[in-house]
Amino acid sequence: MNLPNKTYFTILAIFLSISSFAQDILFVGHPKIIQYTKIDFNAHNQSWGFIQDDRGFLYNANTEGLIVFDGQSWTKIELPNRNVVRCLAKDNEGKIYVGGENNLGYLTTDSLGNFKFVNFPFVKTRNLGVIWQMAFVEPNHLAFFTSDSLYIYNLKTSQLISFSRQHFYSL
Repeated sequence: MNLPNKTYFTILAIFLSISSFAQDILFVGHPKIIQYTKIDFNAHNQSWGFIQDDRGFLYNANTEGLIVFDGQSWTKIELPNRNVVRCLAKDNEGKIYVGGENNLGYLTTDSLGNFKFVNFPFVKTRNLGVIWQMAFVEPNHLAFFTSDSLYIYNLKTSQLISFSRQHFYSL
């Protein structure tokens, strides 16, 4: 190898090592972003909302049910009648509440740690329709909106108060 070739090779080696080092510096402080498709979580591509529990699990209100991501794998929890999940809420104790089409309840786990959806008792006797949004207005009071009404449910006393659409127009 003659002198000009050694010089070019040396310059090229230095340039490549500097540029590869610079690339590492560019990504310091940038979060790792992973894009998941409906094939990854085996459900519809339409999601209505997300919430994260105290363990870091991500809950996805999806057109095909409730999707739970534990950081490595996805679990689909179908609600009764395989209805759409539209909204999610979390109370001060970390319990996840789920609202959808004629479903309103919470998540629990069985003895093996598998998720289980439990409807509130009043859901069987009322035709709620679609529950679009919900939030805690006080620690034990869950407020939720349907197409026709606003409801406030007292979790301690199981009392359900409803305000029809006419109340909103009179305000």
